Amino acid sequence: MRTLCRSILSFLLIFFTISCSNNYYETTFHYEPAVPDGGDEVTVYYNPAETKLKDAKEIELIAYAFNDKLLETTGVTLTKEEKGFYGKFIVHPDAVGILVKFTTENPSLTDNNNEGYLITVNKEEVSAGYAAALGSWIYNLDIDQDQIKAIEKFKEVFTESPKLLGKYADRYFNSVWRGDIENRNSVIGENLSALEKDNKDPKDQNLLITFTRWYGRIGDSVKADLYKSVLNKNFPNNQIAEDEEFQIIREEIDLNKKLDMVNEFIKRFNESKQKQDLYYYVLEDFRKQDRIVDALEIISKNPRQPNPYIFTKLFNSSMEKNDYSTALKIAVMEVDVTKNESEKPIRIQPENMTSKEWQKSLNQEYGYALYHLSQAQYKTGDKATALENAKTAADLTSNEDLDVNLFYVKLLKENDNATEAIEKIKKLVIAGKANNEMKGILKDLFIPALGNKESLSLLLKDLEKQALAGLITKLKSEIINEPAPGFTLKNLDGKAVSLDELKGKIVIIDFWATWCGPCRQSFPGMQIAVERFKENKNVEFLFINTWERVADKLTNAKEFIKNNKYPFNVLMDTENSVIASYKVSGIPTKFVVDGDGNIRFKVIGFDGNTDHVADEISAMVNLISEL
Repeated sequence: MRTLCRSILSFLLIFFTISCSNNYYETTFHYEPAVPDGGDEVTVYYNPAETKLKDAKEIELIAYAFNDKLLETTGVTLTKEEKGFYGKFIVHPDAVGILVKFTTENPSLTDNNNEGYLITVNKEEVSAGYAAALGSWIYNLDIDQDQIKAIEKFKEVFTESPKLLGKYADRYFNSVWRGDIENRNSVIGENLSALEKDNKDPKDQNLLITFTRWYGRIGDSVKADLYKSVLNKNFPNNQIAEDEEFQIIREEIDLNKKLDMVNEFIKRFNESKQKQDLYYYVLEDFRKQDRIVDALEIISKNPRQPNPYIFTKLFNSSMEKNDYSTALKIAVMEVDVTKNESEKPIRIQPENMTSKEWQKSLNQEYGYALYHLSQAQYKTGDKATALENAKTAADLTSNEDLDVNLFYVKLLKENDNATEAIEKIKKLVIAGKANNEMKGILKDLFIPALGNKESLSLLLKDLEKQALAGLITKLKSEIINEPAPGFTLKNLDGKAVSLDELKGKIVIIDFWATWCGPCRQSFPGMQIAVERFKENKNVEFLFINTWERVADKLTNAKEFIKNNKYPFNVLMDTENSVIASYKVSGIPTKFVVDGDGNIRFKVIGFDGNTDHVADEISAMVNLISEL
């Protein structure tokens, strides 16, 4: 009888557990407990049936814990059940809220609910933290920053909870500074005055920093200096003091003195997150003065201190001078540093990366180091080892880097590994990671090894067909439909160009600046795209020059376009107002606008593949034409 009762009890327990679990999937997003505390375990239930992820077999949850800033990012691979997916994670002890998005192996296929799925930890403070996210780090969820919305939400929060102004003032003022340019001085000034009334003798370091920084920003140097004096007296190693010392070191001309200053900076600000950057800038100055040997001597004493990118700069300088022995030394040092870092990192994981993303980034750094070593070994005659390292480099960079892949394929060809090279190129073509030079290598290898011109032609057509199908599938998952902000700007000839006047046409808008390396690198591909559509009266390209750092922006842009002979219609966003209206967080960023004036595609950055740029633009235009 007891056995029977226990069996019935176990059955009922399982039944109610399954029933409760199934109830959690009645909505797209549900979590337990309803209001968790810091340190609690949260279980998230996700039903993607009404989302873009409805057909996904595997889904990852990305959780962004925050207060007035982003604290940490956690990735969880979800477990599949009959009606949905679930996963668990621990809440950061200082979090007031958590924003969640869901993603798949396809990075373009994500569900962020347009504003993030929100988990409330602190009911009173979560809205202020969300407002801070809107003005700063929310782009990590594939959501545009929105300073206007952030300002509005901050105002609501401060009306309900005035005491939160002190903690969130810096974030609020940043949004006001960028989003309410006309009224920013008066708005910030009024709020600083209100803070002063409630804090007549401030002892809090963050509040003193806020007063010092923002009174200085709005031009009240008397009050700024007053608060700065109190700040430096009570907190001599404060953030403002650190930033000022950082800038002083940057501007020092004497490199030996500069290096001494860096060492003193590190002693004083030992916990500074700017140490790596400071070392990088000093070493970069040594490189510019052709003191590469001295730079390597500095690195040897602090091998894991500088930003690893300095190795790339030093390596490229040596390779350009055909100094392959020095390039080899640099690469060996870089491999040692990045290998150790990938296995046992001493750098702090960025708060906007999951542990998996951070490990991938470290592996990529190690991969690029092996790529450099492979190049140097090839130049110094060790071609067999160069091939081995090139293969590992391609694997560690996830076969995503065009230069690494191309070098590996060239080594395969040179080492008579035709079959392996052909298979590698075929995979890269299908994945959209090959360029015309790589396809040329395929042509060179294919006929002698595997066939004739006719079979080669059929193969290329099949590969490109598969590549196009993959690209179309990817782009269809990225289509959006949002009104494009209107604008009227003058081009380099002084002619006014209005987006409204281009209604009925597909318009490709490219935000760029002359100082932006990826922008410049993408232009040959954009030139191919422009030439491809020059006879199509229904397609228009607008290259909006913005975020420039020079006094004469017009002359600067004219000279750049003239020197490079680009046939681009360049518009001048001298006040940076248009780029702000499009909520761009980094350049290059391209928008493809349909004939009704709606944004259908947004593309951020440049993947290094010139040929792919034009093909992607063409595919977007064709897709919009078919809508």
